[in-house]
Amino acid sequence: MLAAPSAVATPGTPVSKRPSRRWLWLTALLCGVGGLTPFAQSLELLGISKPGGLALQWQAVTVVVWAALGPRIAHRWSLTDSEAGALAGLGLLTVTATAAHATIAILLLHPSTPYSSTSNWIIVALGVLPTHAVTAGLMSLVGSWTSARRQRERAADREAVLAAHAVRAELDALRTRLQPHFLLNALNTVTGLARSGNGERAADVAADLGELLRFALTESGDAVSFDAEREIVERYLAIEQVRLGDRLRVEWRIEASARTTQLPALTWQPLVENAIRHGIAQRISPGTLTVSASRTQHALTLVVDADGPDHQTAPTPEPFGGLGIGLSTLRRRLALLYDERATLTMTGRPGGTRVELTLPITSTRSDLT
Repeated sequence: MLAAPSAVATPGTPVSKRPSRRWLWLTALLCGVGGLTPFAQSLELLGISKPGGLALQWQAVTVVVWAALGPRIAHRWSLTDSEAGALAGLGLLTVTATAAHATIAILLLHPSTPYSSTSNWIIVALGVLPTHAVTAGLMSLVGSWTSARRQRERAADREAVLAAHAVRAELDALRTRLQPHFLLNALNTVTGLARSGNGERAADVAADLGELLRFALTESGDAVSFDAEREIVERYLAIEQVRLGDRLRVEWRIEASARTTQLPALTWQPLVENAIRHGIAQRISPGTLTVSASRTQHALTLVVDADGPDHQTAPTPEPFGGLGIGLSTLRRRLALLYDERATLTMTGRPGGTRVELTLPITSTRSDLT
């Protein structure tokens, strides 16, 4: 069975609006490790004993603070949202973080150096400034990457929605173009039989045409069961049998497995109509129309094989018409519904033509249900 597809193309996996905490933690950790040596050197200049161990403790705290602030930084100062605003914010953040770090270090460590307090503060600030600048910048890049992905996802969703609406609009346009053809041909058919004095046949044809009309008006775009589509083909052939008489011989070769499938409405009947108009109807001697259906696990195959003209001189009978669905229109419908996954091939053979339509038994891109 054809799976029920969405009326709108399915978008990709949604991207989280928030930057990945894992990447932010990794950024903070790497920057903390990278800033360990410059900060330890600053502490050594201040005369702090065991500067390495103390710097390690300070950087551990710094990593935690940066990781905690990371999501807000990445979200607020993304370069993809506002480059000028992000750069200004990151600069202010870097200066603030550096000033706070140096001030707290001086207040807590009380370094005893021949330098002034301002000089001590500058020594610490210069030691931690690169680390804070790089950390803020990398976290902004993480936010920019997330924002860019989110924007691409939204753009893809919009394109998918627009494409789905375009497909639906074109399918609707094709349907409205088909239905007036069908109505005109149906009226001409019944009128022609009535005028020829074939009242009983006209009534039978009117019943078949009425069912064809109902089907064309209500089912022209939706998926239908195999048996429903086959019934329409049978009704059409019954009408043509009235017109062609013994010149039309029909053979059905239907595999049982094919009846478990669905297919787009009015995709089989045009193949039969085309075969009769350009083959059987051009003959004087009897011709055979073979209608076959088979399926595999992934595809349904419909075949219409018809004898061609017998090259004898004979007037072409007045056509009863049909649904007016040309093969070019059918190809366009298949392209809209299946992209390139459906194939329609026409092959000449000695004395006739074989048309084969293969439809995938998977979800389609349009409005099949």
